[in-house]
Amino acid sequence: MTGSLSPRPRVLVMLGGIPLHGQERGNIQVFAALQESGVEARFVTHKAYGHESVQPMLDRLGLDWTVGTYPGLLSRGMGPRAWARRLREIIAANWDFWRAGRQFRPTHIHACNEGHLLVLLPAVRALRVPVVFRLGDEPRQHRPLFRAIWRRLLIPTVSEFVCISEFVRGRLLAAGAPPERVRVIRSAPPKRPAGGLGGALGGSAGTSGGSEALAAAAADPFAGRTVVYMGQLAEHKGVGVLVEVARALVRERDDVRFLIAGD
Repeated sequence: MTGSLSPRPRVLVMLGGIPLHGQERGNIQVFAALQESGVEARFVTHKAYGHESVQPMLDRLGLDWTVGTYPGLLSRGMGPRAWARRLREIIAANWDFWRAGRQFRPTHIHACNEGHLLVLLPAVRALRVPVVFRLGDEPRQHRPLFRAIWRRLLIPTVSEFVCISEFVRGRLLAAGAPPERVRVIRSAPPKRPAGGLGGALGGSAGTSGGSEALAAAAADPFAGRTVVYMGQLAEHKGVGVLVEVARALVRERDDVRFLIAGD
């Protein structure tokens, strides 16, 4: 037998988020699913705050993690001392991520946050492995600086983009990404843990009132279709469009209802 088998994928996951919002949960669920296919992953979580929510969820799912520094971005409004402190943090962040990569020896790097990838670009490029970016929101393009960052820094660094919708894919192509490096893989509903709806809610999104409303709806023997939105109640999330569609549909038919919960 000639040739050699392809190595099992080993993915170093950049996950510096603090609360368990959609970005964090979605990307953790990706690797919970890939784990069943033999993919090895190690999450680089926030050194100071990862223990609050992210690391416990990774532990529950049997996913490996380490810690690293995740500083904020530089800003024109910062004073000289703040600039110096932030630059030291950026250097520490790149050292932490590079060291995590040297220890884990990944075949790929997974990113999901443009700010984190931008800050860690030196370490990412030093590791010299393909970068996959899972894009859950449209790239920020409302300022010339952001457009330049995407076109000149982020897009050239990423080997392949995975968008969660055709809408996000279209916005990424408009930002300058080549079509052959962009694909769409829609998010699957998360597995409901033991304990039913209350366990699935986990208190992570919305108020207790919202959770109670969803629990009551689950117990209501409604025969039609139920559309649930859980997340930020913000215009940039498209909630306004959802409300417009919901109002139009419920006026026309009585076999559909919409439940919206979030901060």
